[in-house]
Amino acid sequence: MTTPKPPVVTFEGAKAARRFDLQTQTPGIQFSVGTQTPADMEVMPGSPQSLAVSPGVNFSTGPTVYDNGVARPKYGTGNFYAVLPIEFGASPSVLYGYDSYSSGFEFVKFNVDASGVTTVSVTNNLISGYSSDIEFAGGLIYASSGRVVDPEAKKLMGTFTGAGGVLAVDATLGRAFFLTGDGFNGTKVLKAFDLNTFLPLGSVTLQNVTGNPTRLVRWGANGLAFRTASSNSGPGTNNDDGGIYIIQSALVSAAQPIPTGVGFAINPITTYEFNSTLTVTVTRTGDVSSSTSVNYATADGTATDGTDYTATSGTLTFAAGELSKSFTVPIKQDNVFEGVENFSVTLSARRAARS
Repeated sequence: MTTPKPPVVTFEGAKAARRFDLQTQTPGIQFSVGTQTPADMEVMPGSPQSLAVSPGVNFSTGPTVYDNGVARPKYGTGNFYAVLPIEFGASPSVLYGYDSYSSGFEFVKFNVDASGVTTVSVTNNLISGYSSDIEFAGGLIYASSGRVVDPEAKKLMGTFTGAGGVLAVDATLGRAFFLTGDGFNGTKVLKAFDLNTFLPLGSVTLQNVTGNPTRLVRWGANGLAFRTASSNSGPGTNNDDGGIYIIQSALVSAAQPIPTGVGFAINPITTYEFNSTLTVTVTRTGDVSSSTSVNYATADGTATDGTDYTATSGTLTFAAGELSKSFTVPIKQDNVFEGVENFSVTLSARRAARS
């Protein structure tokens, strides 16, 4: 059994970190982490009150360790441009960092003690590439670029070809997972690789995921959880289109049953009044070995039944192995300029028939 780390969040505008107690659902201490937005942070193994924070792009300035919000005097400095992703090694006295910002691609080893952080070594092009994340597992460093290195021997061990995005490593399952896709496309791709052979094990396409993937972790017996951040910025844009998603897939593990998921292939859908019908496609994921039924129904928003469209409801039944089904909603042309209007479609009462 492992002791869970207390979650810590950063506040971009305040350039601060705050501890949050999951059991009591209450916020704890909040403290400043410098003049820049942190690039990464890691709770020190065995010391839940201690937090290592990477300052991001700050020339030759490495991470700082905070104990209950109080910074240790020393922070790692050296011949590197910047340190963004950081990761503790086999003990809390070893911290690794990577310059994923400049073409120097420096991989940095730090020593951590009561006085703070000290730079031990800087190695160029060990990881290479603009990797957004690194993870330590089984004595190795895994990078989101797909490279796997021995941080102590400073040796490349292998490469996951076609990897990218954010990653999670499960040494027990012997698998590495990578989630790719940008914030302007609702489609993301999850890929799995074998830790021993570096060969791909398969991939799953995820629909209707908004925002940029920023973190991926293992969850449950056969699942992964990932976070997305805003894909847009500036006046008039949606700065809150990120979220937290949980998926279950046999790509992770087939040790336990995989549930059946049903959702819209595209959400939201846009159409025009001169189109006589709107086609809505529903897709099925997960366990599709048996039949599944789902009810659908429209409801007025700013668009009105009878004037702008015709209310529609019914049931879709997927046969075993069937992945998608569609239905149509009649659209009415009233020849009146009304601007953008909307109505909603809901899915409910999913039933799975098993023999």
